[in-house]
This record gives sequence, C-alpha cells and structure tokens, in this order.
Amino acid sequence: MTAGATDGELYIYTRSDDMTSYTVFYSSDYGQHFRPMISVNSINEGILSSKYWEFVADREPGVFYSITREVSMLPDDGSKIWIDYYRAYGDTLATTYFHHFTHDWFSHPTPVMDCEIVDFDGSNVTLRWNEPELKPGEELIGYQVYNGEVLVNQSLITETEYTDILGSELSQYHILAVYSDNDVSRSYNIVYCKKHEGVNDNISDENITVFPNPTDDFSNTTGKNISKIELFNILGHRIITIKNKNDFNIDMTKMKSGIYFLRITDINGITLIRKVLKN
Repeated sequence: MTAGATDGELYIYTRSDDMTSYTVFYSSDYGQHFRPMISVNSINEGILSSKYWEFVADREPGVFYSITREVSMLPDDGSKIWIDYYRAYGDTLATTYFHHFTHDWFSHPTPVMDCEIVDFDGSNVTLRWNEPELKPGEELIGYQVYNGEVLVNQSLITETEYTDILGSELSQYHILAVYSDNDVSRSYNIVYCKKHEGVNDNISDENITVFPNPTDDFSNTTGKNISKIELFNILGHRIITIKNKNDFNIDMTKMKSGIYFLRITDINGITLIRKVLKN
C-alpha cells in the first residue's frame, strides 16, 4: 500500500492468483472505499529475462507512475524499462517513456526524449519538445512527427513545436530526430491524447447499499442498474461472481475473518469498489 499526495489518499496493488498481473486500487477516504484504476499484465519471469513491476505515487494529486523493468541474461540485449505516466487518478495515460539500454546505446543518434502535449481541444493537438543535446559530430536537420506508425509531416520540421489535426480516436505521438548523414533516431517517448478508462464517479455511493457491514454471515447489495457483483479477498483473488440477479446475496459464513472488496458493475460497464468487513 502507498500513500498519495493529499490526506486520505491510498493506493493498494494486488497480485493475481497465477502471479502474472497486478491491479491497482485507489481510495480517497483512508481506505473506506476502493476503486480499480489500472491492471498491469505480463509481469513474469522467463528463462532468459526477468520482468519487474513497480508503482510510484507522485506528490501531485492524481499523478502516478507504472514502471516495468526487464533484465536480460543475454549481454547484447541489455535491459529495458517502460515508465507509464498517469494523470487524473488513472483516467489519463499521458506519456510512456521507453529505454532500451544496450552496450552500444551511445552509438545511436541522439533521440528526442521529452515530447509533451501542451494543448488539446479534442480535435487538434499541439506537441512540444526540446532539441536533443547533440553529441560531437552530430548535425541536426529536422524532425519527423509520427502518430502511431503514420508519418504526419510531409517535410522535415525545424521547430520544436507542431500542431496536428486528429484523424483517429486514439492518438499516440512520438518525435524522431533526423541528422545530416541521414541517420534517424529511435523513439523513446510516446504521448497520448485519448482518455483511458480509470476512476469513474458515475456510480454513486448514494445509489448503492451494502448491508450488513461488518457482517457475520451474509453480504447483501442493492442498487440501480447493477449487472454484476464480484467479491475479492485482500490479496486481490476473486472468490465469487454473481451476474444478472435482482438481489445480490453473498454467503460469507465459511470465509475467514478480515477485509474483502466488492466490485460492483452497472449495465454500462462502470464499476465501484466497496469494502466489506467479515467478523
């Protein structure tokens, strides 16, 4: 569990039964209620490489980082790191930084590593970045702007700012530096314009009732437009799933005492997490 930037903010991350993924939950009220924010998959260990995942909360409210490291046993492969930068309590994936550290990393053309979105009105996006710190002998002649795998600009850009008209719902921009010897840098920084599903307040505590809580035997849930109820233990293991019922009753008589989490999903796919205490 990690504390957030303001009083009452808590983050808890749980691991799946097969130990291959994590889910991060967020609470704004000292752990009274939790809501799922992100799920991180493919955290596993292989024969030739190992992956590690780390969650870091920023001092700014609602900002956090999901960090994945891969260490290879093969000398030529080096190591890799992915840093996902989230805003708005997981609602917006703003930037992904990727670094591939190999023994010849410094022999590659100097990349652009600090691109950011400075303006976005839903149809136009403005990108800005700094000129790379050039190595001796490098002569920078311009930049290429990519949205995914599509080259946006028809001619080289010499400024460090560019405005593009969005052509798709999901936009993932990166900038490549072009040098006089026709060498083109790699991409280590991707920025996003699309909001990603995260904390959602459309399900209100006022519309959901969980009783009794604490409980000795049964947990009952009532509310409007509920389609599914799932019960998780403190380790994030799903114990029970109930769908398409008018009344949601969970028999907890044989369960161990402790803290459990109910994930309540409505007919629109929006979720809310409620904590249940088993006596």
